[in-house]
Amino acid sequence: MVYSLITHRTQSLLLHMALYLFLSLGQTRNSIHISQHSLIHWQLRHDQSHKTLNSKFNTSQALLNVRSLTNKSFLINELISSHSLDFTLLTETWLDINGAATLIETVPLNFSFFHTTRNDRRGGGIAAVFSDIYGCKEVYLGNFISFEYLALSVHCKTTVLIVTVYCPPKSKCGFLEEFSQLLSEVSTDYDCLVISGDFNIHIDIETNPDTISFICRLEAFDLSHMSRTHPQQRTYS
Repeated sequence: MVYSLITHRTQSLLLHMALYLFLSLGQTRNSIHISQHSLIHWQLRHDQSHKTLNSKFNTSQALLNVRSLTNKSFLINELISSHSLDFTLLTETWLDINGAATLIETVPLNFSFFHTTRNDRRGGGIAAVFSDIYGCKEVYLGNFISFEYLALSVHCKTTVLIVTVYCPPKSKCGFLEEFSQLLSEVSTDYDCLVISGDFNIHIDIETNPDTISFICRLEAFDLSHMSRTHPQQRTYS
């Protein structure tokens, strides 16, 4: 499963609705089926010096596991525009250091992107596509062996950090410890922390030791589980 987490601590970042858009990649390479399972809406109060924005407005964010962005760039571009997405977070882009051209095709007008690549082997990769009005900056949180991440700070009155995580299925060893380390580093520096990702943990199996340990760590940092992929699907978190 892919899902998002949000802290309780901020007063200016409020969840309005847990509406999700689930990205299902069909048999054909040129089609994407969308159902209501991977979009969250939240509310930001922006710095009043930001002349292009009202002080209070709704923000939408989607998380998609694309399994190769190369053959889906224009489809994702259309999805962002048609669903009015402010932040689109992509895991398993499978892009290398030469993937900028594909990302440029993915980004609508007045949007920008950041991306990370897996340099030691094929696969992996994370990208974030966001509206230029947010003035996002990429944030380095350290080097982690068991998972990939991409972190963005959002320009608003409160300090907001959006982190996208991808943990490969065969990289669980050490993940919980390193993930806790990441949470420790950011939990005191930001008013609000929004984490989205593909963690490859069976979150729907409550007796699974990895699930129990994962949930305990989230609760220790006052994180709430906001939404996941379709509940009828038996998949990973």
